[in-house]
Amino acid sequence: MASLIPYNGSLTRLQAKHLISRTKIGYTRIEVDQITGSNASTVIDSLFNDAETTVPPPLDPETGTTWVYDPRNHETSSSNNVLKRSFKAWWCDLMVNDNSIMEKLVLFMHTNIPTSDKAYFGQMELSFHQLQLFRIYALGNFKTMCRKLLKDIAINKYLSGFSNREGSVNENLGREFLELFTIGKGSYNGILNYTEDDVIQAARILSGAQSDSDAYRVDADTGLFTCHYTERRHDSEDKQFSASFNNTLIVGRETEADIEEELDEFVDMIFAKRATAIHMARRMYRFFISTTISQEVESDIIEPLATTIIENNYVLEPAYKQLLKSRHFFAEDGTTQNNIIGAMINSPQELIYNMVKQFNMYIHDKSNLTNWVDAMQRINQFVEDNDMSLFNPNDVAGWSAYYQEPDYDKTWISSTTIVNRYDAVERLIRGRRKDGLLLVQLQPLAYCENSSYVSNPQDPVMLIKELTDYYFIWPPSAERLASFKVFLVDEGFPDYYWTSEWYGYVNSGDDRVVKPRLESLFKAILESPEAQVK
Repeated sequence: MASLIPYNGSLTRLQAKHLISRTKIGYTRIEVDQITGSNASTVIDSLFNDAETTVPPPLDPETGTTWVYDPRNHETSSSNNVLKRSFKAWWCDLMVNDNSIMEKLVLFMHTNIPTSDKAYFGQMELSFHQLQLFRIYALGNFKTMCRKLLKDIAINKYLSGFSNREGSVNENLGREFLELFTIGKGSYNGILNYTEDDVIQAARILSGAQSDSDAYRVDADTGLFTCHYTERRHDSEDKQFSASFNNTLIVGRETEADIEEELDEFVDMIFAKRATAIHMARRMYRFFISTTISQEVESDIIEPLATTIIENNYVLEPAYKQLLKSRHFFAEDGTTQNNIIGAMINSPQELIYNMVKQFNMYIHDKSNLTNWVDAMQRINQFVEDNDMSLFNPNDVAGWSAYYQEPDYDKTWISSTTIVNRYDAVERLIRGRRKDGLLLVQLQPLAYCENSSYVSNPQDPVMLIKELTDYYFIWPPSAERLASFKVFLVDEGFPDYYWTSEWYGYVNSGDDRVVKPRLESLFKAILESPEAQVK
């Protein structure tokens, strides 16, 4: 029976890898060792306690200063393309170095509330302010965040909010606010979550949004850029909603201050419906546990999780903790382990940055911001080649792996993307240079020489076991280990062949044998089916 009863046991290595792979963007052997044997609930609490809502802003690599709080400085800043690359490098760096669950939650919000920077011509200060909105409310009040989202400049530009005005209604933002961000499509207990006429009424409420691009207004609560609703463009007539919303009538307002009350009533109406909490609970489950929601999971996990969300007035931290601490999350409630642990395909972001983090990939340091941004851009290109470009989703719903049934995460793998995943490994090991300067490289030999990562590099069996025990969620069988050993020791040769070659390298510095063999081993491991899942 699926259960949200807390799991209070000590974490096995398998459970430690499972937990950390679902709550961070990549992990290291050291991190796994640190939490193995610890109480599960205590570890999860620390992931939340260490979460920071305030982070240093991204920097313009050409000036060394930030641009995200003053868009009027664009004339003296780098090009939008340079700032866009700098911004993405900044966020991915935060993901890799985050010791908490925060950046995973920010990514969760970005996958649920996607925005394309193409809609605002790569003005990444708008992306920054939206991410900060997600970060501020990641553990806070989701309802409040959604209310703020109605005045977020990036989302209004992306979903044509500024084109929506009295007499010329644009339904985009109203539709996606209902369908994607809050109550979701479908029905609950036999009642449609919303109707097409409700979308029109929502659009009328959201008419009149406007922003001052040369001097954005700032939200008093968050300090973030915000737009406003003007009485001149707003539909001031009453809005009548359907039986899906209990035939709620929202009285039209005329002044800017009173329009805010319309927005408040609109959000209150949506969040008064249990279906909204159900939709969020399902999104949580599919992101952190499994894309498959059985009837048992619906009744035993989703429904009580929605109750927790409602009882906490949409403050999400208690629900996150309830889900992650549950016996169900750790497959300790009778659920088949293979249905949860190692059962989700890594997104391109998680796949590539897990390599970066786990194998201590060489990346040019920040002493030269331009070179560092170039290095991070090389890595991000591999993510984008695998069909996941941050702030550039496939469509308004985001990436199909997060919402499109029945395949969900399986859509990450196709005949094209699997080749691109293999190609990323090849190219990262080969390394990327600019004008002869090494920017980024996955260096198997340097990794294996580090005793913090590999204890017995001279022993081919122990070396492969250590690599796979940490990089793979499920430890491989003896037969699988043997299939990897041939990259170090030719078939029919004794293990001491590799031992001799390793000590020969240590004594002479001649890496002509060990380096290419280690690179072939790493390619085989990183391109394996086991490496694609978490």
